[in-house]
Amino acid sequence: LPEWPRRLSPEMEALCREIFPESAIVIEEATNECGIFAAHLPKASVVSLQCPYKGAHSTGECISLKDIGTYYTRIREFIQRVGA
Repeated sequence: LPEWPRRLSPEMEALCREIFPESAIVIEEATNECGIFAAHLPKASVVSLQCPYKGAHSTGECISLKDIGTYYTRIREFIQRVGA
């Protein structure tokens, strides 16, 4: 684990910590899409952002509806700031 090499620049890590202060930055197996991006963009920082959920890949998988709006706003801010 993970399916791609950890490549998170100090600047990108700082931005993640600023926008998502309550979230730990962890190294774990995650989406295949991130591995595909990492393989084709060898100089890119790779990060997977997600709203908290429980029971991944099971019939009991669920997400908190009250958190979706907050995370949507934060992910939009992240994308805007990275693209600036």
